[in-house]
Amino acid sequence: MDTGSSMWHPGKHLRRLRAIQGKSQEVVAGLAGITPSYLSRLETGERRLDDRRLVTALAEALEVSPAELLGQPVRHEDADLAAAQGTVAPLRAAYLSTVLGAVPAVGGQVRGPDELTAAVQRGVGLRTACDFTALGRLLPGLLVELHHLVATDATARRGAARRGALEALHVACASASVHFLALGYPMEAVVAADRAAEVAAELGGAWPALAAFSQVTALLPTGTHDHAYRIASEATDAARGLSGQITDQPAQAAYGALLLASSLTASVTGRAEEAADRLAEAGTLAEQVGECGPLVATFGPNNVRAYQLKNALERHEFESAAQVGDQLDFAAIGSPERRAALGIDYARALARIPHRRAAAVTTLVAAEHAAPQRVHTSVWARAVTGELLDEAYREAGGPQLRGLAYRLGLTG
Repeated sequence: MDTGSSMWHPGKHLRRLRAIQGKSQEVVAGLAGITPSYLSRLETGERRLDDRRLVTALAEALEVSPAELLGQPVRHEDADLAAAQGTVAPLRAAYLSTVLGAVPAVGGQVRGPDELTAAVQRGVGLRTACDFTALGRLLPGLLVELHHLVATDATARRGAARRGALEALHVACASASVHFLALGYPMEAVVAADRAAEVAAELGGAWPALAAFSQVTALLPTGTHDHAYRIASEATDAARGLSGQITDQPAQAAYGALLLASSLTASVTGRAEEAADRLAEAGTLAEQVGECGPLVATFGPNNVRAYQLKNALERHEFESAAQVGDQLDFAAIGSPERRAALGIDYARALARIPHRRAAAVTTLVAAEHAAPQRVHTSVWARAVTGELLDEAYREAGGPQLRGLAYRLGLTG
């Protein structure tokens, strides 16, 4: 039931959007394929709004984006997050002012290939550490310079130099897509991922698989699930056809990461058997290549388990998802970003099991310690935290839960 508190949760935002548009519960529920009584329970917080397909259906009924329905981009009184949000406009402008193959205007001297490649690698480190402020400040100028290098190499010295510049540009675009997505700008994330796909088409080999992974990851929050599934499936089939030709570990890791993304899109679109097949193939590959990443692709046994958890969440198999999470060794995951993202998913499963809600709070706090900005910008972390508190499970969470809700900007 609605506690009458001032705390944010997705259902309250849903109710506000519906009221602004002057649509009745009956109209919105009918368009979304649910009953008015169920919509009422969503709006009061009695039912959780954490199902990807339901979010998309409600967003379509209200004629808004899924991101807007879930309250993105997140804004609250957090100096670090505000600084990170301030990097979005310059990064967006970098994409608007560049075209692959055209020489962009550069406000100074362009750094050399080695220096630019080192900057790209520095960006990967910032991305995995979830330092979105530093990453957002690094990327705009870097992207313009890389576009300049690619364009001038196209006319001056083709071959290894151009290929190196393209590879660096691809990795930078992937980092930019992650940056946009983490801060709540999925459409910009799609633009960055699409630019990576343009670059990958020139590079060939395993690079299109990596680009498809970025595209799928960016597309899912926009609600275009069928399109994401099609991209993932077609790219997976194409990469499988090259598996006999591309056998080095980074290429196999790229293929494995794409298999995992493909499994998730299959689950989201109701193709459970296909999802299981993709996961099984990824598991076999992970045993062969071990842990890889993050410069080319993050893949390995831990990532397979992460996607087993994600797939179980999409199927509403919360006990199964929690069991997968129970087996994870979070300390063995080197990337703070990965630990935080996986912790959020694990907490979502735990929160659905009444006797494990205290563990959900502990897991979210641990994820926050690993990567504060990653958790503070996550709609799923905010949703599960708000709902745990708003549904009066204070016995389970106590001060720890209330403190987390405050840091997420859910309470004053």
